[in-house]
Amino acid sequence: MNLSDELIKQLEQGMYGYNPVVYDLMGKVSQSLTAVGIALAVFFFWFDFEVQARAFEEAGTTPDMTSYSKLAMKYVMTVVVIMNSGMILNFILWIAIQITKWVSSITVNSKSFELQSAVKAYTGHKFIMTAMMYVSDWLGNITMLFASAIAKIVLLLRFIELYIYKAFAPIILAFFAQKDLRGNAIQFLKRFAAISLQSAVIVLVSILYNELVTSKILEVTSKNDDWSALGVAVSGILYGVLLVMLLLGSQKKAKEFLDR
Repeated sequence: MNLSDELIKQLEQGMYGYNPVVYDLMGKVSQSLTAVGIALAVFFFWFDFEVQARAFEEAGTTPDMTSYSKLAMKYVMTVVVIMNSGMILNFILWIAIQITKWVSSITVNSKSFELQSAVKAYTGHKFIMTAMMYVSDWLGNITMLFASAIAKIVLLLRFIELYIYKAFAPIILAFFAQKDLRGNAIQFLKRFAAISLQSAVIVLVSILYNELVTSKILEVTSKNDDWSALGVAVSGILYGVLLVMLLLGSQKKAKEFLDR
């Protein structure tokens, strides 16, 4: 099963292209939370300023204006990051989209896999075996349809996560200036990048899947014609199950690249 052109097009879209209404709504939420993020940055600045002033006082030294200037500059940069959080996330997503486009260009020459019919493969005339072939074909087709639905659901869940990250970005990125909380902001960006990169993983999974199944790696054969036909049916079901597992594991695999 090659990914449909519609699905690939959606994988190559940004948050606005997938759903402009939701994108604008999350943009408004992000703008509202920008004030909260700036307030957090001011609070962290005040906290660090007090800690630094107390350190000078306990050491009995004159306050170093250079240290205060560096501290102030750090928080000015943090405010700039907070106010441009949407642009930062869009840039990360843009890079992931370019990677997805490069990967999807390979699918032009990728072989398209189609389920082999167990009914056509069966040359016997036994009623029970014929019925089993029809049922197996039906199950195989249902499994592939289920896999297609899973692909769309995985894509939907991916964009929902991207929208949520966009909305809360101003608050989380405010942690950048605070040494003890900076890891949370970095992890936030890494996870957003992983979710963005999932589109490339899904396309790559599709290519890998097509190449594996067209090589008949899961084909079950037998010298007995009846069992050989049944093996074709079982293989069809296994192919669908394999595709579902690959799609469901795509986000986990993308996160493994960056969660270190």
